[in-house]
Amino acid sequence: MPDDLLDLFLSTTQDYGIILLDPDGRIRRWSRGAEQLFGYQASEMEGTPAYEIFVPPDRQAGVPEVELQTAREHGRAEDERWHLRKDGTRFWASGVMIALRENGTLRGYAKVVRDFTERRRMEEAVRQTQRLESVGILAAGVAHDFNNVLTAILGNVSLVRRRLKASDGDGQIDGMLAGAERAGNRAAELVKQLLNYAGKGRREMRPVDICQVVKDALAIVQASVSKKITILRDMPENCPTIEADVGQLQQLVLNLVLNGAEAIGDNEGEVSVRVRIRDVHQAELAELYAGFPLPTRPYTEIEVRDTGNGMDEDTLQHIFDPFFTTKFLGRGLGLAAALGIVRAHGGGIAVKSTPGNGTTFTVLVPAEQESEDSPLTVAEAVTESARGEGLVLVVD
Repeated sequence: MPDDLLDLFLSTTQDYGIILLDPDGRIRRWSRGAEQLFGYQASEMEGTPAYEIFVPPDRQAGVPEVELQTAREHGRAEDERWHLRKDGTRFWASGVMIALRENGTLRGYAKVVRDFTERRRMEEAVRQTQRLESVGILAAGVAHDFNNVLTAILGNVSLVRRRLKASDGDGQIDGMLAGAERAGNRAAELVKQLLNYAGKGRREMRPVDICQVVKDALAIVQASVSKKITILRDMPENCPTIEADVGQLQQLVLNLVLNGAEAIGDNEGEVSVRVRIRDVHQAELAELYAGFPLPTRPYTEIEVRDTGNGMDEDTLQHIFDPFFTTKFLGRGLGLAAALGIVRAHGGGIAVKSTPGNGTTFTVLVPAEQESEDSPLTVAEAVTESARGEGLVLVVD
């Protein structure tokens, strides 16, 4: 190809990053597409080794050298991996390295790179959604059947305790039965969390004062976390009302805030909660909430940010899985239940975290429009539910 035609090709092709290298792996030509993709100008890169565009773990593992060796021995090397931009950000790229030979002599290499970050994000979101849905169906079935068994056990234990009150002089039998009842109630709470994860938990949707729910949840958390942890809140004066189950919404906030506090541990740190209402556009929904079918509209945003240890990429892939936990005594259901509650309320949840830099969970739930009903607080919801349905066991 004549030099002027090659120059035109490299300066006008923008969908791909095209890099020409000499036999030693040094960059000879850097296309306009490569400038846009990596953020480096041609004058910065030409004459330098190609390993600058690889992430540090790949450099340490010798990936640039292996890529050149594979292309040299087999004619080409193809892969998908993370690459590094000038500003330090990463993108997922599909790359092909081709060995250029003339009469059997190696003259150099041509590398073609394309940004597949968005495609990877969409594929990951679809896989995550399918996996969570499958686990949710299984969890719902197991929890439902287990709940029926627990109802019978707890009901019979309660009846036996009542009958023994008059005859159990020293209270030993009643004490043992009380222990069994407490264990059964703990199991029932686990079942409730599983049902929440599966989106099958019992819900009573009413207009809810989200700021009051957050205040109530933070009051509970403040009493149970280390005094070294500062709990901050940022909420508007005219708080948005949302259509929600007040108990589940409080559980959602509790789970996220406690997760942040546990990430800080015995160290000094902060957990902040911010509530606001805003329009969320399609680009943001597609980027951060790809696994949730959310339309463009106003949303109430609940952001929980902590200054804890943060999480690596592998942990982020599993944090919403039931029974996955990084804590020694954790059950691994708190964030799973949070995900189920968010889904059941027609919302979405996103998480950002890097090791050493804390974690931010952002929840979107549809913002409620004007409503004639007064918003419910947690206390009012408890009073209201006390008048509702119940289970009466009758013994013939």
